[in-house]
Amino acid sequence: MLSHDDRSRLDQIESMLRADDPVLDRALQRGRPRAPREYRRARLRTVVLLALTAAVLALSVVVSRWPMVSSGCLLAAIALSMTACAGGA
Repeated sequence: MLSHDDRSRLDQIESMLRADDPVLDRALQRGRPRAPREYRRARLRTVVLLALTAAVLALSVVVSRWPMVSSGCLLAAIALSMTACAGGA
């Protein structure tokens, strides 16, 4: 159980949140809050990166003399770019 002071502090935080972000407040009341825009964009970037990677990987395997070497280099570049995107997001 919360003490009276804790409960009043939570009520104060709730009223501040309602005033600061009415869109989030309405979404919470409806029971369907959305992920922040930054996370939705990160998901889209990941899907686009994976699709582009698959296309480049298929092309490098078909065209290259050493498909395993080019595939390995491509996968290393993908891993580095994904860690860079995850660190920046």
